[in-house]
Amino acid sequence: MRSVLSLDLQSRFEESARIQEFWNQSYEPFLAIYPDQFVAVRISDWKVVATNVELVGILDDLASRHISNDDVTMKFVSESSRSLIL
Repeated sequence: MRSVLSLDLQSRFEESARIQEFWNQSYEPFLAIYPDQFVAVRISDWKVVATNVELVGILDDLASRHISNDDVTMKFVSESSRSLIL
């Protein structure tokens, strides 16, 4: 019998896998459209809801549209390899 915690953890792992698969499939097309920009995608329907060249800018865009950070997945789309650790 699984605990509620383990079920929640399993659900989060599954969501993470879906998000990673989305980015694996979408990164190259997004690179052609949004080079060197942050791209925020609503998880519920995989629609781009905001783009901006600056992190603060995209966060402000989301806030002004009352879109929660919890409802989106966001990446910096670039040909160069960069990591952003928050």
